[in-house]
Formats: sequence, C-alpha cells, structure tokens
Amino acid sequence: MTEQSGCERVAFVNGTADNLIKAGHPDSATISEWKEGLNMAWQELLRLLESRNRMLVVSGELRKFTQDCTDVLGRCLERQYSIPDELGLVSTLMSEHQILKQDLLSLQSQVQTVHDNSACLQALYTLESAADKVKEVADREAGVVAAWTALQDACDARFRKLADVTGMLHKFFAENSPE
Repeated sequence: MTEQSGCERVAFVNGTADNLIKAGHPDSATISEWKEGLNMAWQELLRLLESRNRMLVVSGELRKFTQDCTDVLGRCLERQYSIPDELGLVSTLMSEHQILKQDLLSLQSQVQTVHDNSACLQALYTLESAADKVKEVADREAGVVAAWTALQDACDARFRKLADVTGMLHKFFAENSPE
C-alpha cells in the first residue's frame, strides 16, 4: 500500500465515521474514539515511514562512505609500500620523490572528503540515535587518517634520508675535489 492510497483509505474511513456521527448513530462515541485511534495510528505509521526512508538514504551514504574509505586506505597503503628503501642515484630518487609528493596532493583531497563525509554521517546518525553507526563511521575515518599520517611520515622520512645523502655527497665532493 502506498502512502497516497493509505491517505485515501483513511480519508474514506474518516468521512464514513463523520457521516455516521452526524446521522446520530447510537454508537457515535465509540465511532469517534475509533476514528481518533485510526488517525493517531496513521500519523505514527507516517512518522515511521519517514524515519525508515531517512535511514535508507543514510544507509546508502554509509555504504558509499565505507567504499570511499576502503579506496583511500588502499591508495595510502599502496603509496607507502611503493616508497623505495635504496638511496642509489640521489637526483633521480629526488625527482621520483617529488612526483610522489604531487600524487599525495590528490590523495589528500580524498582524505579530506572522507573527513567531511564522516562528519555529515555522524551528524545524521546522531539525529537517528544510532550510536553504533556513529562509532563505525568514526572508526573508519580514524583508520583512513592513521594510514594517511603514516604515509606522510614515511614520505617525510624518505625525503630526510635523500637530503642527508645529498648533503653527504656534496661534502664528499667538496672535500675530495682537486683545487
């Protein structure tokens, strides 16, 4: 039964009840009570339907948020594992590191999107009194932020190592160059 057909049926029953009461039916008081009970039950059903519809929308947003978190987390881990340990040709590695840093800028915007979506979902679930979903959203966001922070730390550590090697090379060449 759709909401519209339900409204039509409730209106029909209300009209019939009103006609019976106006006609002076001997059970007018009972009919009036039933009519009031029907209308209260109908309003409660409409409220529950609206709540259900809101939760369906929020659940769809949660599914999208969960997928976004999984994608961003995967990208963070992929980038972190792609950072090489060797310190071979420093100039080449510094160039590669700069490319990696540029790639992280697009990833940073995705992390920010996850953060923004998390705040919205948490607010929606708070309105619906769904504390378990609020915690789930917050935990997923925390996982993405932790992976992002670890990736940034790994990039910074790699840059410091490359800078140290560059400094040592310059020092070596300065000390061992023929004057």
